[in-house]
Amino acid sequence: MVLEMGARLMGDLKELCAYFPPTVSVITNVRGVHVETFGSIEGVQREKSELVRALDRDGTAILNGDDPRVRQMAAVNDGRSVYYGTSKDNDLRPALISADLPLLGDHAVLTALAAYGAGQALGMTNAQINAGLAKIKPEKGRLNRLRGINGSTH
Repeated sequence: MVLEMGARLMGDLKELCAYFPPTVSVITNVRGVHVETFGSIEGVQREKSELVRALDRDGTAILNGDDPRVRQMAAVNDGRSVYYGTSKDNDLRPALISADLPLLGDHAVLTALAAYGAGQALGMTNAQINAGLAKIKPEKGRLNRLRGINGSTH
């Protein structure tokens, strides 16, 4: 089962992880969302780290290594940590993605690398992961490629 867990208040993620203990946790970033209820960006980081803290020794944290706050979460992980991103010190980098991603924007590569890490943690091969990535369908009306004038893409 794949779950996206969100939090608005401190303790939300710890409670969700108690009901649905993760075996693979993917952390994409730490941003100033809900700072008003978490008190600070450090509070946001602490709350998101609950997804990593909840892993046991057999669990895998897939961490955006380009985000320093996410990278720090490896320190609270009892299991394995895998870093993804564009910098050279990450375990998973864009060269692993051979699929023609049907998504727009530079962030699509990071999204694909996060998915790649989850697939790898679950025992999938490079070929299986890339075949799955090639089948991504953008949500209707969002980030779809549109044909423009003279062969351009919007």
